[in-house]
Amino acid sequence: MGAESSKGNKAFVNILPVSRHELGPMWTNNKMPGPCYKWAVNDKWNVSDFRMYNVTYPDDCRGEPFVICYHIHSNRSLDTVAKEIGRIPAPMRQAASVFMTYSDMLGENPSYDRTNYLVAAVYQDGAIFGRSNGYFPAALVHEVTHLIDGTLASPDAVHPAPGNTQFSSTQKWRDPVNNDGYAISEYGASAGYQEDFADVGRAVLLDTIYPGGLKNLSDNNANLTLITKQLKAFKDQAGTYYRKGGSCNDSLRFRYPTLMDIPKQPEQPAPGLPQYSQCGGKDWTGPTKCATGLVCVYVK
Repeated sequence: MGAESSKGNKAFVNILPVSRHELGPMWTNNKMPGPCYKWAVNDKWNVSDFRMYNVTYPDDCRGEPFVICYHIHSNRSLDTVAKEIGRIPAPMRQAASVFMTYSDMLGENPSYDRTNYLVAAVYQDGAIFGRSNGYFPAALVHEVTHLIDGTLASPDAVHPAPGNTQFSSTQKWRDPVNNDGYAISEYGASAGYQEDFADVGRAVLLDTIYPGGLKNLSDNNANLTLITKQLKAFKDQAGTYYRKGGSCNDSLRFRYPTLMDIPKQPEQPAPGLPQYSQCGGKDWTGPTKCATGLVCVYVK
């Protein structure tokens, strides 16, 4: 339908403006937003390898800053992450409170030693940036749509608290999908109502921002007539957020609820990993230069 294609991804890159951002200094309070802590522990990362930064978008989202929980071995610079977040239109972006990056180092976490790991939503909490770069803006739009499913589009959300019910789990979504008889993508068809909802979100944004809409983008693909009920249901429930421009509404923001203490870590590496002293210091046996972001400790 175009949303999965390189043409659709290029449309996001070429048409969506990147909102100007301002990064704050690294947090020094030994705290971590609850969602970041929960998912770092859940996915078997060392929480002490994350650095927290506030990021604001003064031109379209002046309220409370977003938080980037940045892994020291991320494959994207902190500035690049902030720019990618700023490409998401502010009315959609306001559904998130935190964004995380995961490590790019093979061997650091066997659970994530896969080259195709891209980006994921963590329920209503935020989005995780992984290793891959392919189709990235389109993937991030998909994942932010998952967040919207449980916040801005949720029928029982109480601002600023996310709802317990995702819109995609209600009959108001399932009925039009079933009545259409088709999902918007192969992935949506195989993975269920939630993933179909997230893929429809990409299509709705493309329909809004691309000159001539989806019809023009898809060269009048006849299959568009097979998903008309889904497109209408999505636009009726959440379409107001899927547009270029606009700004955050502070009363609609969904903030992370808690802060967690980062436990002190023993000065030992994971089994099988080398320990290095401070770069070039006494008893140094590691590489002659430390890569940016590496945390070095003395060789035992």
